[in-house]
This record gives sequence, structure tokens and C-alpha cells, in this order.
Amino acid sequence: MRKSLTPKLGIHGLKNLDAVILAALAANATVLLIGPHGSAKTLLAQRVAETLGCAFRHYNTSLLNYDDLVGYPIPDQENRTLSFIQTPGTIWNAEFILFDEISRARPEIQNKVFPIVHEHRVQGIELQQLSHCWAAMNPPSDGEDAQDAIYFGSWSLDAALADRFRFILKVPGFDELQENAREEILLNGDAKKGRPALKAKIKAVRKRLNFAAETDRRWAVRYLSAMTPLLEKAELAISGRRARYLFENILALHAAERVLGERSEISDAA
Repeated sequence: MRKSLTPKLGIHGLKNLDAVILAALAANATVLLIGPHGSAKTLLAQRVAETLGCAFRHYNTSLLNYDDLVGYPIPDQENRTLSFIQTPGTIWNAEFILFDEISRARPEIQNKVFPIVHEHRVQGIELQQLSHCWAAMNPPSDGEDAQDAIYFGSWSLDAALADRFRFILKVPGFDELQENAREEILLNGDAKKGRPALKAKIKAVRKRLNFAAETDRRWAVRYLSAMTPLLEKAELAISGRRARYLFENILALHAAERVLGERSEISDAA
């Protein structure tokens, strides 16, 4: 029997992303959520962090100042060091971060966010507590879909920053949900239906990944080796980093699907 994740968190219409979300959490992977306003992107991150018991920070990146992240710097002339006056919202002890509205951030702020997403570092200092770094945005107004133009302040991310997100997930709007999901939202809102044993599921996925079959790993390599030239021919060339992410994602997703009770094969995950 297939086990559910997001419905228990009070998030409806995203059940098809349950295995992907679980895979990302098990891998401590960066996640970028792209969807229309009101599609529960922020709520999803909040509920996951709450369920895991993580110290959560939610930053509206469009309004963010660097001092909001690090606090107020105080130079120590004698020891030639720099310390910071911290606030409850500073990043240093965060375990789970959501950079909301990241596509509306000023370029200099996106540059400051870059090493946090990529390396979990600020000014070269490692964020030792940080395990999960997610971001959310509306569809970019410079996208190919005519409907995207309604988000005038949302722009495609810098390619290098976008390439640092291991999972990029499309979150459906209310009008894209199936009727039963829309009815659930109207009747019950975002009321939770229990607490999924998320930590146990994450542990189970990691165990499966540690003992991933060599045949599965080799199959994923052959799959990506065959796919890459086709992407290049379609002018959709990917970086070595993205290729490696795809390899790791296939294995993680396959493990997560099995933990959630799906009878999937490695080819289904790919």
C-alpha cells in the first residue's frame, strides 16, 4: 500500500511529489519550488521543517538585506576578527532555510545567497547546523508560457545559481489540481491529518542509498550517457554538475519510491 506524505502535512494536490520531496530530504539536497502564488510552497517548507523539528528560517529574498542574514558586524581590532550581533532571524543556527521569492531578489542579494545555496557558507564560514536549503519563486515573467507574464517582478534565475539547485519542482496552482484535491482544500483548508513518520522514512531512504545495487548505478550511468547527446542536439546542454545531480536524483528517487511502498523500477524513477 502506498504511504502518503504531503496529505498528512495538510498539503493537498502534491501527492505526486511525495517521493521527490522525501528523496531531497534524505539527500539533504537543495530544492527550488516554482509555482503560482497561493500554491502552498512556503507552507510545504514550514510543515516539513516543523515535522523534522528543525530550526527554520523563512526569508523573503525580495526584501532581504545582508544584515538580516548575518546580523550586525562588530570588528575586533585587537584580534583582527569579525563577530556579529545576532537576532532571532539570523542564519547562523538555522537547520532549514527557505529563500522565498528568490527570483525577485536584487542581483547583489542573489550573489550573497549563492554560496549559502552552493556551499552552506557565509563569508567563507561554514553553516554547520544547516541541513536543508530550499527556495521558492513564481514562474518567471520571461518564460515561454504566456501566462507567466502576469508575474512582472519574477525573472529567470542566473544560470549558475539555478544549477546549484539539485531538485527543481513545478508546484501546481489551484486550477491545475484534480477535483478531489480542490474539494479537500475547500472543506478542510490546510488542517493536518497526523504526523508522518518523516524521520524514519528519511533514515530508510538513506539506508537503501548506502546499499544501492551496482546494477542500478550502472543502469543510471548508461541512461544519462544516452540522454546527454540528445539534450545537446535539442540545444539543452547540461553541466557536469547537473548530470551528476541527475544520477544521484535517480537513485534517491528510486529509494524513496520503494520506502513509500511503490513498486517502481530504476527506469520508472529515471
